[in-house]
Amino acid sequence: MRLPPLIILALAMFLSSGIDLLIEQGRYELVYTDVVAGTLLLLFVVIEGFAIAAMRKAKTTMNPMRPDAASHLVTGGIFSSSRNPMYLGLLCALIAYIVYLQNYFSLVSVPLFVLVMNHLQIKPEEIALQNIFGDEYEAYCKDVRRWV
Repeated sequence: MRLPPLIILALAMFLSSGIDLLIEQGRYELVYTDVVAGTLLLLFVVIEGFAIAAMRKAKTTMNPMRPDAASHLVTGGIFSSSRNPMYLGLLCALIAYIVYLQNYFSLVSVPLFVLVMNHLQIKPEEIALQNIFGDEYEAYCKDVRRWV
C-alpha cells in the first residue's frame, strides 16, 4: 500500500487523458454523454456515501493506508454487496471520466485500475483484515465478492 487509492484513480484518469490525446481514432460521439457521465458520478457519490456512513457507524478506520487499524469488520449495508464499495465508487468515477472523454481506447485504463487496486491495495487489506478478524473475515469473503 504505497499509493493512496485516490492517487491511483488520478493516475488512471491521467492515462485515459493521455490516450485520448494520442489516439484520436478511438473517439466517438455519444448523444447523452453528460447524462451517462453524470449518472455514473451520482452512482460514485451514492456508493461512497453509503460506505462512509457504514464505516462511521461502526466507528472504524476509513484510512486505506492503515487497514491494520480496523477495529470492526463492517459487513452490513453496502458492504453486504461488495467488500470494497469505496473502490467500486472510484471505478464508477473513472468510467464517468472515460465516458466524458468519448474515446474507446481510454477504456484500457479500467482493467489496469482494477489490476493495480487488487494488487497494491485490496490484497494487502485482505491480509490485514484476515489477521485481525480471522474466521469472521474468511466467512465474509465467502459470502461477498471483492468488487460486486
